[in-house]
Amino acid sequence: DNYTGKGIKVGIVDTGILNMNHPAIKNNIIGGWNFSLDRKKKNDVSGNVWHGMAVASVITSIAPDVEIVVAKVLDYFGEGTPRITAQGIRYCIEQHCDIINCSVAGVKDRELEKAVKEAIEAGIIIVASSGNSGDDKKYYPACYEGVITVGAMDKEGKRANFSTHNEFVDIL
Repeated sequence: DNYTGKGIKVGIVDTGILNMNHPAIKNNIIGGWNFSLDRKKKNDVSGNVWHGMAVASVITSIAPDVEIVVAKVLDYFGEGTPRITAQGIRYCIEQHCDIINCSVAGVKDRELEKAVKEAIEAGIIIVASSGNSGDDKKYYPACYEGVITVGAMDKEGKRANFSTHNEFVDIL
C-alpha cells in the first residue's frame, strides 16, 4: 500500500515520450537516448506515438516516485530493428536500471538475446510485450529465457483478441 517506487529506476524501451512535460511523468524522467531510425538528435527522446507515453503514465500511476530512463528504439511508424532494441537494453544496463519495460515485439536475433542475457545477469528484471498479432507467434525479446512476458487483457479481464498468446506468456 505504501510503495511509491522511491529508489527504483525503470528503463522504458519503446517509442519515446509524446509529451515530456506531462504532469504525470515530467518529474520522473531522469534521462534518455534516441536509438531509433528517425533520430535527429541522439538525446531527444520525445516521440510522436502515444505508446511510450502510455507506458510511462501507467508506471508512474502505480509508483509515483519511480525514476524513468527512456530508450527510444521505435520510429514514427513504430518500426525498429532487433539490433536497435539491443542498444536500448544495453543503455538501460549502463544507466543502472532495476527494471526494463520492453514494449517491442520482433524477430529472434543473436545480438538482442545477448543484451537480454547481460541485463538478467546484471540483476535487472525484464518485462516484455508478447506482441499484438492475436495468434501464437513467438516474438522477441518476450520469448527469451528469463523475460517476464505480458499479454493484453480486454475490459472483462480476458485475453484481448489482438494479444499474442503462447507458452511464454506469464501474465495478462
